[in-house]
Amino acid sequence: MLNDLFDLVSRVQEKLDKAAHREHEEGERLKAEGQARVLENEGRSPWWREATGAIRYVAERKRTFTIEDAEEITGMSPHHPNAWGGLMQWAVAQRICQPTGQYRQAERPSSRARPIRVWESMVYKAPCGTRE
Repeated sequence: MLNDLFDLVSRVQEKLDKAAHREHEEGERLKAEGQARVLENEGRSPWWREATGAIRYVAERKRTFTIEDAEEITGMSPHHPNAWGGLMQWAVAQRICQPTGQYRQAERPSSRARPIRVWESMVYKAPCGTRE
């Protein structure tokens, strides 16, 4: 009887795990679709040109950085805030940076100290005369 109970709990947990995985996958799919839609519009905008340049600039000069570093340089905002996420996915695809798995609190007051991803540069150029 106890074994039957353990089997039942195990089957229920397995079903819950599968459902959670499907929901996560659906959320990731919707996120990617939303970023793609936003970038269809932003990809031709002055903001996009400025933001892609800012990401390259920051990544060449800092080993690790956050999106706030690029925002500071551009001084511009996209039409939709999701464009920043799409920009970073573009930067990953271009091998400019990769996620570190770390987060830190945003510094801009308008971000309300939310956690933001820390990115590792893949194009960092050490300053001349320094040993790396």
